[in-house]
Amino acid sequence: MSAIPEEPDWLRNWKAAPPPADPKRASGGTFAPGVSGNPQGMKPGTKHRRTLLAEQFDEGIEQIVAVVKARALEGDLQAAGLVLARAVPPKRAVSERTPFELDTSKPASDQAAQILKAMADGDLPVDVGHTVLACLTARVALQQAETLEDRLAALERGQHLTGTPSGIKFIPMEQQQP
Repeated sequence: MSAIPEEPDWLRNWKAAPPPADPKRASGGTFAPGVSGNPQGMKPGTKHRRTLLAEQFDEGIEQIVAVVKARALEGDLQAAGLVLARAVPPKRAVSERTPFELDTSKPASDQAAQILKAMADGDLPVDVGHTVLACLTARVALQQAETLEDRLAALERGQHLTGTPSGIKFIPMEQQQP
């Protein structure tokens, strides 16, 4: 096995130079308050191109609306479509209420089976069933997190935790059997 060569003198005594202090920079590397990163940039109060364009349109917008409205009333379908697109909000999909009874007293796996059966039988639309299953899954995850939190708190208090997530019992350490 060969020996590891010694470091040369120049490397042994080398230290990284500290970065130069910049009075324009704050401690985190950001610009200090009141100091611009681009001193040649836009002067305060200068309006952006988009703002200037919007102001030009604002000056004649009433006339434009009146012309489009008049053409729509004359039978111009393109103008009518433009007016309707702005005046009438688009319809959104809305699910109808579904007569579906879910037995929430049963375990989550049985509830999921009920939902899947209702979907398979056609009693519950697939998109609605998918949403209900997602809600059930989220509820189970929340219950698991709460149970874990309770168990950790009991362990920190020196107690033993028994029971199911719905019926938790705390037993002090002195009363526990070995």
